[in-house]
Amino acid sequence: MSELFEEAERLKLRLIGAYEKMYEQGRLSEEQLESIITLIDRIDEYSREEVEARLRALGAPI
Repeated sequence: MSELFEEAERLKLRLIGAYEKMYEQGRLSEEQLESIITLIDRIDEYSREEVEARLRALGAPI
């Protein structure tokens, strides 16, 4: 694996961890968390603007 790919995967895991913490704190519903995780898993398919718009639509802090 390339170093860049590995770093991107680590960043995805950190993002997911942050949103999981928000879920545990009651700041996100389970449905929101699942949708956010799906979005993060597929983040390479979207532009930055699309990711931000989708997160806003889910009511997730950016």
